[in-house]
Amino acid sequence: VVVPNDMGPNNLAMWRTFRVGFAGRHSLITNSIIYPVDNNRKLWFIADTGHLLKNLKYCLLNNKTITLPEKFTNANNLSSSVVYCSHLEELAELQENLQLKLTSKIKVDDFSSSTFQKMKVNKAKNFFSRDVSGSLKFITTQDPKKEYQTTALFIEIISKWFTVMTSHTPNLALRKLPRDEVSKNKFEQTIAFLESIIDIFQEMLVGNGTQFKPVQRGVIITSKSVIELSTYLINEKGYVLGGRLTSDCVENIFSCVRAKQPSPNAL
Repeated sequence: VVVPNDMGPNNLAMWRTFRVGFAGRHSLITNSIIYPVDNNRKLWFIADTGHLLKNLKYCLLNNKTITLPEKFTNANNLSSSVVYCSHLEELAELQENLQLKLTSKIKVDDFSSSTFQKMKVNKAKNFFSRDVSGSLKFITTQDPKKEYQTTALFIEIISKWFTVMTSHTPNLALRKLPRDEVSKNKFEQTIAFLESIIDIFQEMLVGNGTQFKPVQRGVIITSKSVIELSTYLINEKGYVLGGRLTSDCVENIFSCVRAKQPSPNAL
């Protein structure tokens, strides 16, 4: 059984009540408990991936930089370990007046921090898209700014993570078919990728401080739960759709309400 939530104050209080939701640089990850009525089953807790993506976007916008682990930087032969928000702003400004744009996924208006903008998952999805990553990589071929490569790679990784975590079709799902070495290898690679995401978010630094951000905790706990849940279910179902673990159905209701009134009230 999976319990998704948006990491709001009330839901975090629920995590504390169940003694889960603990994750840090050096602490153990607690993302599940024994199912209350069946000791042979578990209750996994995850944060909604749409909310995590929005939080990560505004975490970067507000703090301006994310410093990635040295191990990750060296493994990918990057000249810099810092992801800069300014790189994305420069990309948006560079193509603002161009008729043929590098990408339509990012605009100058996307750097607005208004409450209404924060609520849009699509804005965050566009922000962390392969189109944006590819555009930054293209800039590095035209201008010797190697530090752009770090920002581009981070965005590409987050885009891949979000795709895995929100998959709605078997082709994108975590899958391992019997007597199929290709799907088995792909499944193991995806699990290894999610484990690398946990390592990155445990060690990365947001902004100039060393404070561990809630979005880091959310990504770690959610990725850990999906890894364990997939391993638990994969032999029975053959594949696991990450999109079924989100709170999309509830968010769709909210979208219908906001379509009629962007700032709804109790009435």
